[in-house]
Amino acid sequence: MLSLFFILMQQPALADEPWPNAERASEVYTVVTDLGQIDGEPLRATIQSVHMMADYSETRIALSLGSNTQVVYEAISAGITVSRDPDGLILTHWGNRYSNEGSASHQRWKFDPGSKEFYPSVSWGTDLWSDRYAVLEQHLDRGEWTDAHALFDAMGTSPNGGHSDHTDSMFELFLTAYHLEALSAFRGGHPVAASDIASKFRDHCGNWWPEQPTPQVLERLNDLAFFLDEGGDHERAEAWLTRVVEAAPDRTVAWLNLADAEWALDRPEKARGHYETYLGQMTRDNRQRRIPRRVRERMNP
Repeated sequence: MLSLFFILMQQPALADEPWPNAERASEVYTVVTDLGQIDGEPLRATIQSVHMMADYSETRIALSLGSNTQVVYEAISAGITVSRDPDGLILTHWGNRYSNEGSASHQRWKFDPGSKEFYPSVSWGTDLWSDRYAVLEQHLDRGEWTDAHALFDAMGTSPNGGHSDHTDSMFELFLTAYHLEALSAFRGGHPVAASDIASKFRDHCGNWWPEQPTPQVLERLNDLAFFLDEGGDHERAEAWLTRVVEAAPDRTVAWLNLADAEWALDRPEKARGHYETYLGQMTRDNRQRRIPRRVRERMNP
């Protein structure tokens, strides 16, 4: 396979093929790859990435043979490379949230001497992360949080400016590991240690949030928020619990925990509103006997 020559520069998009979202772009980057010659004419691939807000990007590949330019590939939020071998060109589209994460799709493009254009001939996929998943799980099992996050960050990096978003499955993988560790500490009579572990998860993973959290995920998030609150981190516990009840309004215990966090933050009116929701759901479910005494005391000062 030929070695590639990359030139990285910042310039407008291809004039003949305007970007639909170019007016919202924060940056437009172009990578020009020299792919040798065909019939004495220079062949180049131009990979352009239009970067939007929130790490969103669109990427396009144009092939130029002499003075002729052909746009051959467009993708959303993708890292793309181009290479050449004796059978044609290989376009590699690295995994992102719109395809399968941890994978790459490949297309071989061949040259038609008659039209002087390239056409796709075959495509295939590659699993990139199967071995890394196993190592990642080992780090998490041993509580090696820093190593786990460093590996995950490396797994989320793709060539030419592409990115891989955090998936629900990866969020659950980290959540499960932290939750088990924190729950073990709490049940072992070490609430401060449980709060510290929950705090680490909040620091490392707090910006992640599953698109469709499962009941089990919400239960574990509620537990970690409870541990945070028990450790005195009421602000972050309240923020997380608010998201839990928004995602699952019928999760009764989360309303109790949210009310307790608001009470600790000296917001009695908000706390009473959440206690009222909690009382209503407990009454609906015929579980009045399990309502903690503090709830009624705070509702009737």
